Amino acid sequence: MIPGRVRVDLDSAKVLITGARGFIGRHVVRRLHSLANIALIEDRRPADRPGIDLLDRSAVQRLVNAGHISHVVHACGSHPQRSAEDLFLVHAVATQNLLDALANAGRVVRWINVGSAAQYGPQDRTTEPELGEAHPDQALSPYAASKAAQEQLVASAAHHGLVQPTFLRVFNAIGPGQSAPLLVPAILDQLHDPSTSVMRLGNLACVRDFIDVRDVADAIVACLQSAPTSGERLNVCSGSGTAVGEIAALFVAAAGRDRALRVVEVPMPSPAILYQRGSRRRIEALCGWRPRYALWETVRDIWAASP
Repeated sequence: MIPGRVRVDLDSAKVLITGARGFIGRHVVRRLHSLANIALIEDRRPADRPGIDLLDRSAVQRLVNAGHISHVVHACGSHPQRSAEDLFLVHAVATQNLLDALANAGRVVRWINVGSAAQYGPQDRTTEPELGEAHPDQALSPYAASKAAQEQLVASAAHHGLVQPTFLRVFNAIGPGQSAPLLVPAILDQLHDPSTSVMRLGNLACVRDFIDVRDVADAIVACLQSAPTSGERLNVCSGSGTAVGEIAALFVAAAGRDRALRVVEVPMPSPAILYQRGSRRRIEALCGWRPRYALWETVRDIWAASP
């Protein structure tokens, strides 16, 4: 927080964290553990794992009725490679189930919605080198469309006075423990293969704004500790753009294989978004948050924690 900024005390809060075992959710749980009383909920619970499934309306209602919830960190999510059906179930249907349960219980909660920068769509690096929150949305994938649907459902609930939301747009979060078919796990898989002499990746010139997941968790907590906004949209980003080839080179250097391993481009379809770099001015002004980790530190920690 910026010195002198008013901070909301969370000692008496009951914070419900959705997607609590997910990549972002796990870090939010660690960050909030000593600050507030927290409850955990899943977005979609495997049969062999205990917990509450957000797609089980009765179970969600029972949890809300018993929980005296005052705040929600809605971090449930699925990765872009999942089916459209799964994406809309997790991002939209599960969200509505929780909103309905809160409405039935008569609870008006502070709601931090963890959305995605993918909702913005393309960015012209010449006319808009930094993407601000006023950029119009253009969802170009089922993932982006399902996250946009989630946000709209929360906005509708806010319109009816049921929640007090802040809408976060998280850029490319990376950090220790990330899985799924994403860029960083793909790089690590190749680095850990002793037979690999050439790292093969697509779209090396594609630029993204990479942000440490620990900084994302800090941003969420900073929003919880700030005065509620009236549906404010806030970017969670580093403010820097890094090409895929550049981050691959950082991982090669962290692994100590910069002389033994070359990075080469393999043909792949061009992504819908070739360049994305965000502006974090709004969240700094309203919540006092700024990232703590430089990209090289994040890469170092990811490599050190990888098996």
